[in-house]
Amino acid sequence: MTRRERLSSDPKKAAALQRARRRIAQELSDDSEFSVAKLRLNAGLSQAELANMMGTQQPAIARLEKGQTEPQLSTIEKLAEAFGVAPEKVLNAFIRTRSAVGKR
Repeated sequence: MTRRERLSSDPKKAAALQRARRRIAQELSDDSEFSVAKLRLNAGLSQAELANMMGTQQPAIARLEKGQTEPQLSTIEKLAEAFGVAPEKVLNAFIRTRSAVGKR
């Protein structure tokens, strides 16, 4: 069993990880206010947990967060459901991420 699996299997530790992710999201700069990563962290999810919920692999989530892939509408809808937000908020996060990537 990996360290992540051990932490996730303990309800107290899993809850602590979720709280920590939310704190990290709050501390991210205003520029990342609507980033896909911030939405994920606000939901208290790791990339691996989100990938599992969506039936994909963690590297796919990392590519989405970096703006390296164009999401399909079905992906945006799944993300919105996982994050507990409207699909428009996820779409705006992708647009901001793509804009930021283009500025680098």
